[in-house]
Amino acid sequence: GRIGKIGFRGSASYRNAKNYFAPSGSFGDITLGSKTEVNDTGVEDQNYSLLLDYSFSEDQNVFLKGEYYKAKDGGFGYVSNDDLGTPNDVSIVIQYPDQTVGKLTAGYRAEALGWGVADRLDVSGFYMNNERDLVQNIGIPDLFGPGSGVDLNINSNNFTDISSVGTRAEAAKLLGGRHLLTYGLDFYYDDSKNTDRTVSLITGAPFPTEPELDETPNVPNATYNRFGVFAQGDFQIHRKLSLIAGARWQNVRSETRATENLDNPLVVGITNNSQTVVASANVLWEVLPSLNLVGTVGRGFRAPNIIELYFNGPTPEGSGYLIPNTGLESETSLNVDLGVKYSRRNVSFEAFVFRNDVRNGIRITAVPDSVISELDVFQNQNFGELLYRGFEVGGQYAPVLGLELGASFSFLDAEDVLDENSPIADSYRTRLNGDVTYRRPSGRWWASYDFRFQGESTICPDVNDTCKAQVAQPAVGYVLPSFNVHSVRGGFRIAQIGRTSHYLTASLENFTDALYAEFSNATFFRPQPRRTLLIGWTSTF
Repeated sequence: GRIGKIGFRGSASYRNAKNYFAPSGSFGDITLGSKTEVNDTGVEDQNYSLLLDYSFSEDQNVFLKGEYYKAKDGGFGYVSNDDLGTPNDVSIVIQYPDQTVGKLTAGYRAEALGWGVADRLDVSGFYMNNERDLVQNIGIPDLFGPGSGVDLNINSNNFTDISSVGTRAEAAKLLGGRHLLTYGLDFYYDDSKNTDRTVSLITGAPFPTEPELDETPNVPNATYNRFGVFAQGDFQIHRKLSLIAGARWQNVRSETRATENLDNPLVVGITNNSQTVVASANVLWEVLPSLNLVGTVGRGFRAPNIIELYFNGPTPEGSGYLIPNTGLESETSLNVDLGVKYSRRNVSFEAFVFRNDVRNGIRITAVPDSVISELDVFQNQNFGELLYRGFEVGGQYAPVLGLELGASFSFLDAEDVLDENSPIADSYRTRLNGDVTYRRPSGRWWASYDFRFQGESTICPDVNDTCKAQVAQPAVGYVLPSFNVHSVRGGFRIAQIGRTSHYLTASLENFTDALYAEFSNATFFRPQPRRTLLIGWTSTF
């Protein structure tokens, strides 16, 4: 709302969710005979935000925004070994007992300045604090071989406190009445502090054992800062031809500091510094009023983060032991896109082909013949050249008033140019989306159906043992299976009083009750919920 020159906007939410259940079925090497509880998928959280702004005039204003998030009793989610039919396998439980995030942002915006160097100016800054507790429990049965009865239990507690500050200044100037120049700078600084406490206990041994305590942090205290300077021009070369070109110089620096209970010279007092120039150019040609051709070429850059550089300990999902690599280099990429866009009153269509060439990509790789704490050893390493190629097509069609049909299809092929045995499948290969929506012209009710298909993706072929030696076997196998998801949704306006409207909404998610896991959760196997009915009440005013 707004009262005079003062504007305000607030929001608040509270959630208390319990564990959900996965349906029965098969997904790769996993079979569930009946609906199964997915443990640690519940969470209790609350989220608040408040924005205040003051307008000096129509062209100038300042704002202040506060945000707060609190969560407890969360977890990564897992299916118990008993439910998986593998009671003698390693058990892994990852929980987030508490997380608190607070952020304060302030800014100033001015337009129609008429300065020689700027017509518009935006300046903002923020402070954020993120505190998180993480608990990891790993149980390794039959430590000395099947039937030994000697088990190893590892309980780890991690506390991370990250304080961040940042600022961004951006100015824009119209040149010659038709070209727009935008330029500026930004700076972000993170201060990360970590403590860890791990207790290891052997049970079932024929001799007395005492718990082993280790308070060595997995990650040293460190700072991580990024500074960049950028400029972009939007040039109207011709009435039907435009060019957007820009460049950015960026420096990324991380530095580890003295850390309590950590004296490893390999990770303490280490500095990693990366800088580069990235650039992109985008051309838009209006062939017809309804038809445009688009082309983009750009160079990308990503510096290694604190975890990739300095982490030393069991991986969060418990599948291995990760050792640091302070010599990681930054990833770079050359990205090319070509496409066509078509749009008329009741139909739109677009198609793109792309080619992304990634150099010095960062990937977790197995360290041959290495075991720490009964876990295989892995390390983030740079690899030579990874090539992504593919295409995307999609469209929308409204044959009659209120009815909309939509569909999209994408194909992605990944190849390690220098090593054909490299495990590189970390996402879908094919994906198909479709939807049908009807909205009553009066706005009284609406209904929709949508589906999603994701094709299988092969991490390692069955016959390629060299590939399998470089990556831990996912729970579902080295082939991530395909899956289909179907949902129906709808809403009904039950009352309208003055400017206030009340709607009853409902959605039936995964109504075919299919067992599946998103690709990011397939290796650890955190399946999605079974058929779920969601009912909501919405009021607008």
